[in-house]
Amino acid sequence: SEKYSYVYGFYYNDDKSFVIYSDGSTQMILSQNGEIKQLALPGVKGYGRFYDQNGNYMDSDDDYIAEPYLIIRKTKVSSTGGLYRLTKNGNFVLEVDDIKLESSWDYLANPYYIRNGSVYFINKEGDLYKKQLGEGNQIVLITTDVKALYIPDQGEYIYVAKAGSLYYIVASDKDAKLNMIWSKLSDKDTIALTDKSEVLYFISDIQEISDSYRTKGTVYRFVVGSEPKEFAQNIMY
Repeated sequence: SEKYSYVYGFYYNDDKSFVIYSDGSTQMILSQNGEIKQLALPGVKGYGRFYDQNGNYMDSDDDYIAEPYLIIRKTKVSSTGGLYRLTKNGNFVLEVDDIKLESSWDYLANPYYIRNGSVYFINKEGDLYKKQLGEGNQIVLITTDVKALYIPDQGEYIYVAKAGSLYYIVASDKDAKLNMIWSKLSDKDTIALTDKSEVLYFISDIQEISDSYRTKGTVYRFVVGSEPKEFAQNIMY
């Protein structure tokens, strides 16, 4: 009902059910095996996809996600939101609240990730937490003052930018020890994951190019267990 709004929809549950929604809306239409319900959200639909408990998202009609996860903001202008599970009967179950949703300094980073039945998220205070999905309110603090979070699709490594440095954490480490990668991280740097959990690239040493609005930097390649190595110089933005 709003100007410039868009409506989305997808099938799930073996093409027998579907959901129709609009980002920024307070309602959603759910059809389960022919029964259509109009759902009232506990807030407004936040921008983003629907995920399963392993972090796979619904992007086509051949996915099977019986109870997907989604972000819902309290209001359209909220800088935080909650991760909810949409149950088969159309209820919204809150998993974690106060996830920080405003843009990170690095567009490649996300404020939350769902991986292997757990959600990792940065809250409004900048603290990084982990919670096992469906396990009540047992939320584990990993570290504080986090600028950005990066988690590969697979593997056991988590990458964290905080206090001008880049770290990695082994997901299975109960103490969540921070292992230093790079101590000269700036807000102009960029971190890029690869298809191998233990390998990432980052661009650092950013410099202004005189008489230009462009910048240039050095690309480094990092492999867990070794020091970052220079990969290419004078990469221009």
